[in-house]
Amino acid sequence: MRVVHPHAAAAFVPFRHSTGFFTLEHPADWAAHERGVRTNVGAEDGLVPTPTGGFRTVYGVIVQVAPDPLLGKPERSLQASAQAVVDQVLARNAHQRLTQALAPDRPLAGGPAFHATMTGVSPVTGQGERAEIVCRSLGEDRLFYLVLVTPVDHAPLVEPVLRRIRDSLTLAP
Repeated sequence: MRVVHPHAAAAFVPFRHSTGFFTLEHPADWAAHERGVRTNVGAEDGLVPTPTGGFRTVYGVIVQVAPDPLLGKPERSLQASAQAVVDQVLARNAHQRLTQALAPDRPLAGGPAFHATMTGVSPVTGQGERAEIVCRSLGEDRLFYLVLVTPVDHAPLVEPVLRRIRDSLTLAP
């Protein structure tokens, strides 16, 4: 198991996705790693490289654009589509379980949003982790969402940093 020592500089620096699609601020000692429509933001020990070229996030933020899984279906709404995203994330992360059902959230980058919380034991550290998903629509056919990942034992340090990153997010018009 990997031991992590979460940290975050007091100074924040701007990050702009290479497409110009979104901007955010993150601690100066963290980095943003783009991989297509997914960006992982975290400290070096908070992002563990995977064999496929991505990262397993131990602490940090995943920024993702995804096709709306309910596009063209009569039951489609932001809430239903956000629930489908939550279900997909849970399916990819068998070590987590839903602990706070999907509910309306404050706006994300100026748009209505929903959030849900899941917890489990990190397969990387063997310690408790908490992941919050915040989702909003993006145009007619896509969703924009964040996954904010916190080691439970380090929540007092990490969660305020993740909230600041979330609050700094802007989308291009």
